[in-house]
Amino acid sequence: MSGLEARAIVEAELRRELFGPLGSENPSGKAVDCSSGTLTFATAEESRGQFHDSTTLQEILTIGTPLTRYGIGVLYSGASTGGTAIGESGDEDIDLTGIPGLAHNEEDPDGPPIEIQGALRHDEADSDDFDLTDANSFKPSAMAISFQCRIPADGSLALTVRGAHYEKLNVHIPGVSRPVDWWRRRPFILNGSVPGRVLINETNRLKIVDTTPEGDPPGIAPTTQVFSLDPPMSLGLSGCRNGEMPLGSGKIELV
Repeated sequence: MSGLEARAIVEAELRRELFGPLGSENPSGKAVDCSSGTLTFATAEESRGQFHDSTTLQEILTIGTPLTRYGIGVLYSGASTGGTAIGESGDEDIDLTGIPGLAHNEEDPDGPPIEIQGALRHDEADSDDFDLTDANSFKPSAMAISFQCRIPADGSLALTVRGAHYEKLNVHIPGVSRPVDWWRRRPFILNGSVPGRVLINETNRLKIVDTTPEGDPPGIAPTTQVFSLDPPMSLGLSGCRNGEMPLGSGKIELV
């Protein structure tokens, strides 16, 4: 195994531990039928181990909740949804004039590299370890990315939002007085498009992007918003407006 291959394995496992499963990975554990929302085991021994949904092949969390299991990419409900839909204007059309754009690197690309002062020590461990146990204590309800691109007025920006929410399962285990809560992952995909003229002509205005789900509508309703600056733009995803659980994991993909 090469060093790059080993690093890829470590990176994938770390991402899986902090962020959640990828849609392309093989399911772990035993398959169980979750279609009724209830699981009943004949013995306590049968309820031990890892499980996944036999229909969707998605993971089932048997200990804790998605909020305590993952520390990255989690969104809570209750976000304030502002802005107006694309093609509309009104009193709720939030003016974001004054929001700074991307910082520019002042280093001269044609000059010599900047020399970093200080001695490099190898006798001490790195002090950049960080604790993610309180990552969700502030209950984040939105995430966003900023980027630069060139879009013609007659073109459009296509986007795909991939994420997941978790549904509660009532699990009956012999010897346990009351049902135990497990959680099954339910992924979703939302597609949307923003006309180029909106990004060019309606700068510094928060706009709501109309998205369409692939397949069955998800059990939550995340809101996708966009606002363009000159030159950068930002794309955001706010928390669900309904549904019992927030996003368990998700990402924004630009096509």
